[in-house]
Amino acid sequence: MHVQRSISLIQKLATAEPYNLGFSGGKDSVVILDLAKRAGVKFNAIYAITTIDPPGTTSFIKKNYPEVNIIRPEKTFFQIVEEKGLPSRTRRFCCEKLKEKYGIGNRSIEGMRKEESPKRELYEY
Repeated sequence: MHVQRSISLIQKLATAEPYNLGFSGGKDSVVILDLAKRAGVKFNAIYAITTIDPPGTTSFIKKNYPEVNIIRPEKTFFQIVEEKGLPSRTRRFCCEKLKEKYGIGNRSIEGMRKEESPKRELYEY
C-alpha cells in the first residue's frame, strides 16, 4: 500500500526535469532509489563524499549502485573546520559545503522515517 502510494506520488509530481536523489548508501537512500526506478521517472542519484564517511561506503556504492554519481568535494571536512570552526545544529556550513550544494535548483526526493525524531513524526505521509 505505502509503496504504490509513494510511486504514484513520485510519478504525479514528475516533470521534464530529473529529480535529485541524495544517496548515502543507507537504507532510506536505497528505498528512494528503488522507488524512483519503479516509478520510471528521470533522476540523478548523487553521493557527495563528506571525507568523514564510514570506511567502505564509497566502494559499497560503486559495487552495488553504479548508476550513482560520486562527487568529491573541493575541500575536506577538516579543512572547512579549520577555516570556520566546528559545526553545530545552527551552524550547518559543513552540510552546505559538502552535501547540499549539489541539489540546488533541483527537485529532490528524500527518505525519512517517523521514528527518526519527534518533529518528523508530525509530517504527513
